[in-house]
Amino acid sequence: MAIPPPEQLLAETGLWAYLIIAIVMLGEAIPLVGAMIPAQLFLLGAGFLVAQHELGGIRVIVVAFLGLFVADVISFRLGHRYGNTLIDKLPTAFSKRARSLSEGLATHLGKTMIVGKFLGPARALTPPLAGAAHVGWLRFLFFESIGAFVWVVITTALGFFFGRLYVRIEHMLGRGSLVLVLVAVVAYLGIMRFRAAKLADRLQEEPPPPPLP
Repeated sequence: MAIPPPEQLLAETGLWAYLIIAIVMLGEAIPLVGAMIPAQLFLLGAGFLVAQHELGGIRVIVVAFLGLFVADVISFRLGHRYGNTLIDKLPTAFSKRARSLSEGLATHLGKTMIVGKFLGPARALTPPLAGAAHVGWLRFLFFESIGAFVWVVITTALGFFFGRLYVRIEHMLGRGSLVLVLVAVVAYLGIMRFRAAKLADRLQEEPPPPPLP
């Protein structure tokens, strides 16, 4: 049995869709599996349904933000308590990414946490790494709230934008041309993600600021 895409699943569950969004966001609190949960796809699908008047935009943003925020606070607490023990159990590719993020947290905490929200697995890895590095609670909560809110709003807005254009494009160009538009949108999102990753790498390569006299 094929798994339905996120937007179809959310559309068929009615008000339960908000609970599904919250659960998906909370799932990222699990360091070992959170990096593999497609939270971004669900939020894009939710934004698409907002454009179709199936879901409420404000409700989606509030539920997604609270779910992600609570998930990252839990993940931060786990990292603070268990250190890098959980991170060391990740697959090799994720472990290398985790070590790179850990170095970025040491010199560019705010930038790494905010930009990391747009880098897929880094969104789930950064909070426990910040906890393992014993980042102060107030600093973590400050940058976490900014990063979570910005990511939720932008991701929902992208889904909403595509949802508004979907019917118009299909009507004007037909289904064949719509496929080309879909490919272009996916390519654009891929380019933006690649540029964000390159930006994060540059931030990590910058030397730390000199100590204050």
